Formats: sequence, structure tokens, C-alpha cells
Amino acid sequence: MKKRHRKVVIVGLDGATFDVIGPWIDEGKLVNMAKMVEKGVSGYLTSVFPPLTPPAWASFMTGKNPGKHGVMDFDLREKGSYRRIVADASKIDGETLWASLSRAGKRVGVVHVPLTHPPERVNGFMVSGYTMSSSISTYPPSLAKEILSKVQGYERIYSDVLLVAYTSGMEDTYLKRVYYATEKEEELTFYLMDNYQWDFFMTHFYWGDQLQHRLWKYMDPSHPLYDPGGSKKYGDAIFRYYQRIDDIIGEIQKKIDANTILIVMSDHGFGPLHKRVYINHWLLDLGLLKLKQSKTPVYSNWISRLGLSREELFGLVEKHNLLKSLLKKVPRSLARILYWSAPLARPTLEDIDFRRTQAYSAGHVGQIFINLEERDPEGVVPRKNYEELIKHITNELCELRDPSSGEKIVDNIFRKEEIYKGPYVDLAADLLFIMRNMTYITQSSIGSGTPWEFGTDLTSLTGPPGTLTAWHRMNGIFMASGRDIKEGAMIENARMIDLAPTVLHIFDAPIPSDVDGRILKEIFEPESCFAKNEVRYRALKMPEREKYILTEREEEQIKKKLKALGYMD
Repeated sequence: MKKRHRKVVIVGLDGATFDVIGPWIDEGKLVNMAKMVEKGVSGYLTSVFPPLTPPAWASFMTGKNPGKHGVMDFDLREKGSYRRIVADASKIDGETLWASLSRAGKRVGVVHVPLTHPPERVNGFMVSGYTMSSSISTYPPSLAKEILSKVQGYERIYSDVLLVAYTSGMEDTYLKRVYYATEKEEELTFYLMDNYQWDFFMTHFYWGDQLQHRLWKYMDPSHPLYDPGGSKKYGDAIFRYYQRIDDIIGEIQKKIDANTILIVMSDHGFGPLHKRVYINHWLLDLGLLKLKQSKTPVYSNWISRLGLSREELFGLVEKHNLLKSLLKKVPRSLARILYWSAPLARPTLEDIDFRRTQAYSAGHVGQIFINLEERDPEGVVPRKNYEELIKHITNELCELRDPSSGEKIVDNIFRKEEIYKGPYVDLAADLLFIMRNMTYITQSSIGSGTPWEFGTDLTSLTGPPGTLTAWHRMNGIFMASGRDIKEGAMIENARMIDLAPTVLHIFDAPIPSDVDGRILKEIFEPESCFAKNEVRYRALKMPEREKYILTEREEEQIKKKLKALGYMD
């Protein structure tokens, strides 16, 4: 029997889907990914619901469903409160893949994986994912200084690239920033691969997610915001990005030896976004949500004293096509201050009167929370009425129609117990739902009015997708190649939660007994030790986790990044 391999490289491609890259692979336009499909195993990788960056990556690194690890969205429901707190690594309940490998004596390297701030103490090194941290953070801490000296200009990906909101008209500038960030991701990846010892190495490339969010309308003639003129210039922008990523994968293939298994995967898929649905507004119309009777504006700065809301400020800039000229004349740092200083005009979660509210929406895709007595701080729904209210809202959701077409829009409705299992189920939304295969979504924890991108009537139930013209789907990608991996095989029913236990099995490292994922034994050649060896589990005795609380400044900086990326209002 062949000796077990002792090296694994994982390349995470945020938001990659075969629905987009599959035809390019088949046509031979992504030659290195095509080589992996031909010489290895490939197939869809099912994400978690909702298919969002934090819960998906937390599920990947723990092998557990969100009901066990506790991360269910970009911002999380704080127990015993209506406050939403930013997700970070310290919110994950469970042993991570790199912690398990470190425990087994393997040297690990983890680069830019989302939800790894603050970085863990590992047997090796970690560079936190920059989408969820306000500045470079590493383990060991001394690595940060080394990176800044060896990868020139790296620090910019924590500031300029991320903190400028995209809108139509800034595509050229935006693409330059995307390629700059990708170049730095590549430089850092290769520097650490070449200069440090490792048994397991993982790197993550983020910007395919954002390009698909923003520029999908240029490559999809069926999209309601399709722009034929813009398509001539930007219709191949997403393809060109994936060509760049394919080149990077080719370089990684050259760097690794025959005894290293290479895995390329994504946290979720992608598809067109046609409309956003304002569920809090709908709940308001149903009489289930109440706003506070008076809202006194707080004029905390000179911008708000002018009477300009963020929606109005952005609408003026967009309406008069002022963005390009403003970016030439106004320093970007000042532009950011002007934008974030303006107040939101529409109601937020803080404007909900929970003492009179039975149900409200928070989070992404489609989530409704019941304001339950004894569970929620100002809960008004008695437990004896819970099932009746759930049934009432479910029936109303089934009849929810797009006011412009009159067509029903809800595909599926789930109770939280149908999706999640574990100690954090009670923090999940009571009802979760999918609309038009996620071509319609709710978004953000505060969306009881129309998001600022649209500038449309606040009484409207649905609105166009704004600057986000595509959204996440459940079908990510999985590709694996290397000695003892089957050749030219397809895999079915692979899930995000299956990868951690599979990698641990490759290293013959004990798997925590509380994982929900399974070993993907079908990817291995039948005669290999990976296929034949028994799976080893161990009772999980977690050491006391280091407590980390984001400072107010850190939380605000991360929120600003998420807003600029389109994930928060």
C-alpha cells in the first residue's frame, strides 16, 4: 500500500461557480483548471444557508453546521439583545481545521481566509483574511512586519482598495484596484509558500466575488440592468479575472510535487440578482412590525446639518454623473469621510419599536425573527402563540407577490430547525426563505425602507438590484488532483462541511467527534490508503478559547468595509 501523502494545498476562490467558469473550462480557456478536471475529481460543493462568506467559511474550517459553530451571517444576533455584532474568528465555536492539524503536529500556513481575524496560535503561520480585519494581523505577530517589508504596497489592500464603494462609471478604476489586490494576494502567497515550511497550505483569492456582484450585468444579456454599451468594454471582465486566477493556479501546480494534493474550492456560487425585497416594509404593512412614533434626527456633523441623507448625497452624485470628476478633484480619504458622515434617511433596526413588534427581518437572503416572550428582551409574542404566528407568516409569504408583475416570488420556506442543529439554533432566524432562486433577496439587517443605491419610492415593496447585480448561490466548486486522487471523475453531494474532515483524514489526523461533515472517500482511488484506512475520530476537549472583543474602532472599520463591499447598509 502506498505511503500516505503528507502535504495538501487548498486554493479558495471566493464565489466561484461552474455555472460561470464551467463553459470556459470546457472550451480550454482556463487551461490549468481544465487540467485539474481532466486529471482529478470535480463537482459542485454545496454551501450552507444562507450562502454567505462568514457562515460558509466557518463551516468549512470546523466541519460543522452554523447551529453548532454559531456564525450565521455577516453580523450576528447578540444573545439577549437586538444588537447585531460583527462576525469574527472569536465568534466561532469549534476547533478549526488548522487547530486540529497543529494538534497533530502538522505545520500549517493559512493566508487570507475570511473569518480568521483575530489569528489563531497555530503550528506554523497565519495571515488573517483582510475582508474581516481593519489592519494586517498575523500569527506570529512578527510576521506582519516581515510581510510589509517583503511585499511592497501590501498594506493598501486594507485601505484604499476596500474602502471605496463601487458604482457605475468607475469600472476602470475599480478593475485596476481589483488587479492590484489580486497581485498582492499572489505575491504574498508565493512568498510564504517559498520561504516557510508547511505540510498544509491554504490561500484565498477574494475578488471574483466582488467582480461578479458588480459586473454581472455586463456579461448577462437577460439581466434587467444589462448595458449593451458597457458590455462591449466590460463584458469579458469576469472572464479575464478568472484567466488571471488560472495562471496563478498554474504557478502553484509548478511549485508542488507529486505527493501534494491540490484542492481548489469556493464558499458559494453565483447568479444574477434581479430585485431586492423589503421584508421589514412588508411586515410593517401586515401590522406585525411597528416603528417608534417619533424619530428625532441627530445632527452630529455639518453634512447632516445641511439636511442631506446618505441616500440623497449618493443619488445626486449618481444622477449627475459626478463620480469621475469628483474622484479627480476630491481626495478619496475626504470623499469617504463625506459619504460615511451622512446619515441614513430610512428607518433602521434601531427605529423598530420592539415593545409593539411581533416579527422583524434581519440579515441576508430571507430571514424573519419572531419577537418572542422570555427569549427576546422586549418580546411580545407568547410562546403559546408562536406556532400560530409562524403559520400565519408562512401563509402570507406563500402569497407574497411582486407588485410590478403580480407573480408569487417565494420558492421555499424553512423553519430554523430544518436547517440548523446545535446549541446556537435559538439565535437563528425563526423562518428562512428563498425567493426566485435567489434572484430576489432581502439584504442587510436594517432594510425596512429602500436601500440608498436605488433612490426609489420608500413605499415600494421591491426595487432593482442597484450596484449589486448578482448574488450568491448554494453551488460552489470543488476540484482535487494529485497522486491517489481519481482521474476525470465527477463527485456528487459534496458539502462545505465535508472538506475539513476529508483533509484531516488525508493526514491521518484524528477528526473532532462533533463534526457534521463526512469523509469524501469517493475522491480517492479504491486501492489507495486514503480509501481503505478507517476514519479516526477523537472526543473533543476544547481548551479555553482566548476571548477577543473587537474595539469600537475595529468594529466600525470592519462595518465600513462590509458597507463598501455591499454587505451592509
